[in-house]
Amino acid sequence: MKKILLTLFGILFILMSSWAQAPKQINYQAVLRDTSGNILVNQSGTIEIIIKKETPTGTPVFIEFQNITTNAQGVFNIKIGNLNSLRMVNFGNGSKYFITTKLNGVEMGTMQMLSVPYALNASSLTLKSNDGKLYTASVTPSGKVVFHAAKSETTPQQKMLERLQEILDNLNMTKYTHTGDSIRDEVRGIYNYDCSGFICEFAVKGLLPAHYADLYTQYHNLHPADIRPRAWTFYDYFRSILGSSYDADVASTCTAQNSLWKVFTSIDSVQKGDLMIARYHDDWRTGWYANNHNGSVGSTGHVMTVWGPPVQVNDTINHPDYYKYNMLILDASSSGHGSDTRINSPSSLNGSGFGYGWMQFEVSSHASKRPYEYKWKPDSSSTYTLYNPSNTINDYTRLKGIIFARYIGDD
Repeated sequence: MKKILLTLFGILFILMSSWAQAPKQINYQAVLRDTSGNILVNQSGTIEIIIKKETPTGTPVFIEFQNITTNAQGVFNIKIGNLNSLRMVNFGNGSKYFITTKLNGVEMGTMQMLSVPYALNASSLTLKSNDGKLYTASVTPSGKVVFHAAKSETTPQQKMLERLQEILDNLNMTKYTHTGDSIRDEVRGIYNYDCSGFICEFAVKGLLPAHYADLYTQYHNLHPADIRPRAWTFYDYFRSILGSSYDADVASTCTAQNSLWKVFTSIDSVQKGDLMIARYHDDWRTGWYANNHNGSVGSTGHVMTVWGPPVQVNDTINHPDYYKYNMLILDASSSGHGSDTRINSPSSLNGSGFGYGWMQFEVSSHASKRPYEYKWKPDSSSTYTLYNPSNTINDYTRLKGIIFARYIGDD
């Protein structure tokens, strides 16, 4: 079998006409020749693209395989990022990046990426004027480039929104699992974890170090037998921030904050990116659940992220004692919600993992406007309600409470 040479030309180019759309793919073109220099026409194979950070032998931050077939001139064209998202490669951070190519498993060479990262980062380009002021170039839907004064800082909430969207864009495989089987592989786009592990270990860690350290401090204080923060740590900590003055009938007591977290109860106050924690009652976990599951203690609760504004869906004129809201929820869960991204998705191994969909919440008419019941899907016949030992206890009467928290402060 003849050895094949991969001759690169016009490698890693982006047409100027495409710049305004801030592309998330890189056009890659090359020609195949044998060792005698003869062009190989109609030649098929598999090319592997590896982007490495800082040095030619550095850590891979992106890997993609694509099938290619040369044309009559021995040329093939691909778009890097066509199968796996390039959003996880931060081309705007000033780092050096190198690209290695392999053909049918044989390494063909490595070269540094030069001008391309700037084009890829065009949607978030920041420039400094002669007087030292910063300006951000942005692109309108029509492709016009406009300039604005750059924001002096990005809030923790904005950072979290961007991180979660990056994961969604990069997602190739996901599954709901616990600590021992968790997987985070940014290069291959694999994210397997449970609800609290996903938020804490895959999103907050490395992004918001002060918030991450704070959550670990709280779990050591509140639930030291755990090996990491779980749902009850989130809830019990946030509830302690509200304090003993909390009164569902007094709106001013239904919100409080420290240097890192703003905690509140009202569904009317939620914003995209807020955490929502549903805490399960300990008596339900160690009682009914354990008795009906061979002594196994039930989950401590569920950690979710608000992914869209709440939409009120009930008639409060005829039902003034409560409100019903549908809300888009992003989480790592064992099953999807209504109209969920995990349903029939090739990225979800069994309908579980990371994604988003609609839930329904019944909300108190008190000043707190606090959710006290929910349906996993708006059209479900089953409702998760507050635990009350005076009532019939079953799989759904599990809740201790629901609370919201927002990332604030400096990080």
